[in-house]
Amino acid sequence: MRTTDIIRIPLGSGVRGDPAQGASLLELAGVLSESRWTDRPATVHPTLAVLAHTVGDRLGPQGARLAVVFAPWLCATRAKRPAAMRAVVLTCVNTALPYAEGRLRTGLLRTVQRSTEQLATPEPDRRRLQQAWCGGRESRVAALTVRRAVRVVADVLPPGATHDEELLGLLEDCINAARAAAGRPPVHPRLPRECCPDHIDVVTGWISHPVTGERVRSYRPLDLDWGNRLAGAAGSAALTLAPPLEAPRPPSGRIRGRISRWLASDPGT
Repeated sequence: MRTTDIIRIPLGSGVRGDPAQGASLLELAGVLSESRWTDRPATVHPTLAVLAHTVGDRLGPQGARLAVVFAPWLCATRAKRPAAMRAVVLTCVNTALPYAEGRLRTGLLRTVQRSTEQLATPEPDRRRLQQAWCGGRESRVAALTVRRAVRVVADVLPPGATHDEELLGLLEDCINAARAAAGRPPVHPRLPRECCPDHIDVVTGWISHPVTGERVRSYRPLDLDWGNRLAGAAGSAALTLAPPLEAPRPPSGRIRGRISRWLASDPGT
């Protein structure tokens, strides 16, 4: 006989790795896309994951709550095209350049120069150079550049609404840069703070790890359409009219039975 729980996870703050203390932006993306607790969801582009991690660490309490609406748009951003990594790096660099000074500014300018030279090369050579952006060393350089760019922007601006707005704007621009590299239209995931959810109710159970096959704890939204509704509200043109996302009522005995049967159908059970 299996034991399942329905728990309420605070959003926008908390200690990583402990659902009872809260979920970070990446952990929420992991719950929505993979039904497991991880700050490295496989469905999120690695460079975007580094950006989301770094931005989340530097947001204030209000900014962290505003960042919740970005989680559905981070899901399914991982693509095999190397252009996505390059687009995210260049977006970060261009945002940080007005704030950078000294050797850091020189390093950022070299990144722009390198990318510009790649665009000027013939097509066969350009493909070879772009493939290098997916290599191990290039991935580490890209992650380091993204962290430095966020640090430059975050350290120059004083704490407050402008500080959080600038960092969230950078995250939005980078998500759209990755989407453009994959041929997708831009999105504008914003909601007024009072309309941003401060928690998510999930059903805990067990699933098989997608790589190792090992059974791991699962965290599935009680409302299976939670992420889609949040994305729909955040993508609405009339943001001020978007109502707050209400927490679902505690499930009745009939619904608990459906949840148990649903979880019982998991692979590896």
